[in-house]
Amino acid sequence: MIAGLIAWSRTPKELRRYPRLLVLSGGIWWVALPLFLIAASSYINRSFPQAEERCRTLPVVDLNWTRRSLNVYVSRDGERERIEMPHEIKEQLTTMDSLRCCTRTGLFGFDHVGRVETVITPDDRR
Repeated sequence: MIAGLIAWSRTPKELRRYPRLLVLSGGIWWVALPLFLIAASSYINRSFPQAEERCRTLPVVDLNWTRRSLNVYVSRDGERERIEMPHEIKEQLTTMDSLRCCTRTGLFGFDHVGRVETVITPDDRR
């Protein structure tokens, strides 16, 4: 919303009268500025995490190969969610495995995954 207000204030008054010209001529402000502010707020949220870390064990629901990489989906609170992690961990996983995900709350109150580990069960050690 703040990005929209900044973009509106930076748009010349002549363009504000004609919505078609506003979209065509001011498109750089209406697209680039909100994306920049979203990326900046995400960076700030991750840069200042709280000290406490909450860890949970989540089952791997699905492994999906795309042309470029392997996507790992886990079940978190009954919903399917994709998690990013290092490629070395992704290659070791199967759908029978579990992951230990440790999250931290950022500056703006949103959680982000800080650490991901595979769960080693006694059966895997044999």
